[in-house]
Amino acid sequence: MERCSSRRKRLNEAVEEKGNDSGLMTVPETASYLRLKISTIRAWVLKRRIPYVKMGGRVLIRRVDIQGLIEKSFVPVLSS
Repeated sequence: MERCSSRRKRLNEAVEEKGNDSGLMTVPETASYLRLKISTIRAWVLKRRIPYVKMGGRVLIRRVDIQGLIEKSFVPVLSS
């Protein structure tokens, strides 16, 4: 149990140390980036609406996947 806790702690520190430059974001960071609730991001992960990486019990989301989601959701302007 201690070994697993130690690994998780190291992973948390590595992700926090690199911050948003690593290309991986935590669920709260993703929610903040998209200006959505954390529960919305968790629901999307559960429904597999967005791809994610699970490492050491943590759910991490790649920034490129979020940017792809934004691009896919883009609604163009209608010409008059």
